[in-house]
Amino acid sequence: MSEQTKRERNKEYGKEWRRLHPGYSTQRYRNFTEEQKSKHIEMVIKREHTRTKECRNEIIDLLGSKCIRCGYTDRRALQIDHIYGGGREAQRTLQKINMVAVILFKE
Repeated sequence: MSEQTKRERNKEYGKEWRRLHPGYSTQRYRNFTEEQKSKHIEMVIKREHTRTKECRNEIIDLLGSKCIRCGYTDRRALQIDHIYGGGREAQRTLQKINMVAVILFKE
């Protein structure tokens, strides 16, 4: 069966299912209360914070876990900077520290 035929068949199946179950999706989302929404948002923020922290630690490990000028090793004070400036340009293009990790791990 070709890919186009599969898509058409799935599209028709979806139309038929929605015809037989009117309002199912909208009703389901209306029941998602404000409390559940706020809990979900908090969970997402916490997960992103954890991922960013883990990624930062991996990058610091990759870069030697110490300051290149003075040898300081306390992770709380270490930060990742651009050696030749241009940080704002890179920040605009990369958006997140996770993208920095992707670039460093490729090298």
